[in-house]
Amino acid sequence: MWIREVEKELNAIYGESKAKQVAAVLMPAFISDFRKMLSQSQNDAEITEEYRTEDRLVYIILTGKKIRIKGSEKHMLTGVSVNGKSLPIEVYINAQSMEELP
Repeated sequence: MWIREVEKELNAIYGESKAKQVAAVLMPAFISDFRKMLSQSQNDAEITEEYRTEDRLVYIILTGKKIRIKGSEKHMLTGVSVNGKSLPIEVYINAQSMEELP
């Protein structure tokens, strides 16, 4: 799962215990904000947003798009990078697939 790869990158920067704190607080906020941005975007338009930790040691770039499948809106995460390291993925991040989120 992509979030585990993000946590590995955080571990390398902060160490395991601080990385868990950062992930537990910031990742849900980043994902929630990105989900809102996807909701407001045009169908099939890919958007990218950069998020940074308060200490500016880590920047996470999320890329995704909103699509329609059988009349229902889906938010698709199509790319993640941490400090320039790409973690290629393709995961739905809407309420119907919350198991993909931490």
